[in-house]
Amino acid sequence: MQISAIVLYGTNGKRRILPFNIGSVNIITGKSKTGKSVIGDIIDYCFGGSSCNIAEGFVREHVAWYALQLVHNDEYLLIARENPPHGQASTNSCCYLIGAKSIPNDLMSATPIDNSGLEKLLSSKLGISENLFNPPENQSRLPLSANIRHCLYYCLQNQDEIASQKFLFHRQAEPFMAQAIKDTLPYFLGIIGENTLALESERTLLKREATILRKSIDEVEQLKGNGLDRATALLSEAKEIGILPEDIQIDLSDYESVRNAMSIAGNWEPNDISTTGMDRISLLQSQLSHTQNEIDQIGIDIRNTEEFLGQVRDYITEVEHQKRRLESIGLFEHIDFDANHCPLCSKVIDSPLPCAQDIRNSITNLSRRLESVSHDRPTLREHLGQHRTNLLQIGEK
Repeated sequence: MQISAIVLYGTNGKRRILPFNIGSVNIITGKSKTGKSVIGDIIDYCFGGSSCNIAEGFVREHVAWYALQLVHNDEYLLIARENPPHGQASTNSCCYLIGAKSIPNDLMSATPIDNSGLEKLLSSKLGISENLFNPPENQSRLPLSANIRHCLYYCLQNQDEIASQKFLFHRQAEPFMAQAIKDTLPYFLGIIGENTLALESERTLLKREATILRKSIDEVEQLKGNGLDRATALLSEAKEIGILPEDIQIDLSDYESVRNAMSIAGNWEPNDISTTGMDRISLLQSQLSHTQNEIDQIGIDIRNTEEFLGQVRDYITEVEHQKRRLESIGLFEHIDFDANHCPLCSKVIDSPLPCAQDIRNSITNLSRRLESVSHDRPTLREHLGQHRTNLLQIGEK
């Protein structure tokens, strides 16, 4: 993804376009106080900056919207963000326009979106899949997900950053930014793969199961030392649901009296239960049946999602294989032959051979299919993780 132009939509209805050179490094030069720093601030703000750092002055007073025209895989994308009103540091009003190579005179036809949605749109366009860096357990900072904002650390350089011998990346000198670069750089280098988040989600579920097991062990250990207290609670529940008569006399300070009552409850027969107890059991059985149905449905959804993910992986593998085969056309692009003749013996053939352009078009179509399918995989993994979490929550009730 490259910036092809910066566009300023003025409050007077006019626009100002600053074009960039595609496929090369762009260096902004000029005299002091001519607005060079504003360009970097505009780019940062349009890419989802939390605040507008453009200095108060001529630009802030006369611009209504800041916009960037981007080029990605031969597709044009215009993103724009509203200039914050006087006294405000930011605004959540954004919009975008896909497919228009010519820059529109206004933003009336653009699709409105909020800042968070714009960030997700750009991250998706770049192929930034779902990811999460979890800091070590002995550190207090929150988990961090790499997105389009973190890409700017490696794509932009201010004048003072270029001249500095202490810093390499954009905004590295700002508080907490150096740590954010350390946390997200492994993802952009490919060290953290797409399966990392799935493994991390599985690790979280296993830790939760371990916590539940430890809790159960603690309860058992507690029962060993406070068995009489637990028995008292069980006997009270037995009376409530009708397993024990409500008028039974139990000396809770006498172990034998409690033991005899527990024995009576243990020998309970369904015919001995009261009407109130039967209603209570019927209610519990109904709730149990409903919960079991809910668990079964979640299990079906998990199996269907896992099966679909497997099919998606198989599809991606096959498409990538076909794409690599077709990309070999690069070896023959400069060979001039008639598609109606055999390139080896020049004999006329019944079925014309595909020309290089047809194969290049096939490669482009396959790339778009891969991009479309890859964008859906993080959502499927998130959907699967949510189902597994719901299953654990039901088991904890």
